[in-house]
Amino acid sequence: MSYKRIAQIETEMKKLEREHKALKKRYESLTPEQRFATVLHDTLCVHNHTDGCGWEWEKWDNVKNTHAKKRYLEMAHNLLDRGFDEEQALDFISVIKGY
Repeated sequence: MSYKRIAQIETEMKKLEREHKALKKRYESLTPEQRFATVLHDTLCVHNHTDGCGWEWEKWDNVKNTHAKKRYLEMAHNLLDRGFDEEQALDFISVIKGY
């Protein structure tokens, strides 16, 4: 182990902490329904995220003109309307997906 490697790891940790903080802030700024849709997308989407799914490029402030965000938001609303909360739905999905 060298001092140089320790410094590299510490630099990477600081970078990851900043990224974590920014992502967490963005996630917490979403409505509960948007957070639920995000988790559903992250769990269920099987498309290529380079050119097969527009999730990362679509904006929440224009969701009615999107494809992926609109689809998963509708899924979240549908589950909530049926009495599922986020945790119940994800437990169900984990059983179906086998993890």
